[in-house]
Amino acid sequence: MIDTRELRINNIVNANINNSSRFITIVGIQKKSVAEEALEETDNPRYPYDYKWISANNIEAIPLTKEILIKSGFIERQPKNENSCSSFYIDKLTLYPRTVDMNSFYLEHYDIDIKFLHQLQNIYFDLTNEELIIKL
Repeated sequence: MIDTRELRINNIVNANINNSSRFITIVGIQKKSVAEEALEETDNPRYPYDYKWISANNIEAIPLTKEILIKSGFIERQPKNENSCSSFYIDKLTLYPRTVDMNSFYLEHYDIDIKFLHQLQNIYFDLTNEELIIKL
């Protein structure tokens, strides 16, 4: 389960619905649920769409991996020598693996752990004011 306060519109998470798991893009957020898609228009001007809501208990963060970074447009830069590690860069952002198995990264010049895809999406948006394009 993810605390919905960590999420923004357009974050991608893993949803467990009817005993199957799939990635969804969030289009709405409430205190204890997220919306996956707008189902239909309503006659209420304050709430123009009826959404398909999913309980926060049924969503999970997607662990950030080297493969997801590459699918998000990051380019892997090989280490310069045996004492350094690979890095991943896109535009003006560079990430370094914090662990050998590359299941945690940190942003160059900041001591911020990035373990999940939605965290990367949020940081990227905060720093560039653009959405990170991801092709999962």
